[in-house]
Amino acid sequence: MQRLKILSLVGLATLIAGCATLAGDPHADLDILETAMTSRAEDLQPQADGGVARAQLALAVVYKYGLNGTSKNLPASFRLRQKATAQRGYTPITQYIAGLNGAPGRTAIINIARFDLTEPQASRVFFCAEALEKGQMTASGFSACGSEQRFRDLHPRWLAISPSAKRPDFKPKPARKPTIA
Repeated sequence: MQRLKILSLVGLATLIAGCATLAGDPHADLDILETAMTSRAEDLQPQADGGVARAQLALAVVYKYGLNGTSKNLPASFRLRQKATAQRGYTPITQYIAGLNGAPGRTAIINIARFDLTEPQASRVFFCAEALEKGQMTASGFSACGSEQRFRDLHPRWLAISPSAKRPDFKPKPARKPTIA
């Protein structure tokens, strides 16, 4: 009886561990933004032409904001973002379907769409870039870049390479005078 309990617990623990997933850093794709900030358009263009999704998205950021002396080109930025998030083919997965009432089982092939970069990943990159461009020293700006520290690390470098970036206003708000009713 004791052995059965132990085996049941081990089986349950194995099932739970098998179902567990580890959540990674949702802002890990901001390395694309780092690439856009440190690379010139001429350096990214060959990789983007070769179909490298991360280079296409980095080049889209460079063109959208005119980074590193590149002139702004919104149509090219839009096209590159679409190419970066486009479907890159299929991944076939086989699924066994058991037979019923003595009938033999069968195997089905399911084709799952494959993407190098998804639209949510691209959106995270562009949300952070927009927060840096606007100088949003607010909770929403910090959240877009993953953390306040990451925003504060990226923002001075962004100011150095973006011709239209806004510098945050650090002036304290004037104190309100109390009203007497």
